[in-house]
Amino acid sequence: MGRILIIDDEPAVRTMLRSALERQGHEVVEARNSADGVAQYEFYSPGLVIMDILMPDGEGLEGILELRRIDPQVAVFAISGGNHLHATDVLHTARGCGARRTFEKPLDLAEFLAAVDDVLRRRDAA
Repeated sequence: MGRILIIDDEPAVRTMLRSALERQGHEVVEARNSADGVAQYEFYSPGLVIMDILMPDGEGLEGILELRRIDPQVAVFAISGGNHLHATDVLHTARGCGARRTFEKPLDLAEFLAAVDDVLRRRDAA
């Protein structure tokens, strides 16, 4: 399976995602903000980054742009739990910044895990 980096300021979200992903056989690394996440990306070279967009310690959109500067082929899933209209706007912007997929919180876990497997399978096949 793959190595995945979760960047989210909410410990409960990181814990839930880590648990679900590890049950699928993935190795998971966590970061609590964009700056820490970029450093973790450079150290661990994960196959997928899951980036929260709205965080108090650093914008996820800036994090996506920085990751794409480091690695233009980086696979990023953007997630957001803002109110529905705001989440839709920021997730649309995240796609424009290079996110491969976007998801609103609360996540549909089955759909999310299927998307994770799909992007990692495609990355391995390339």
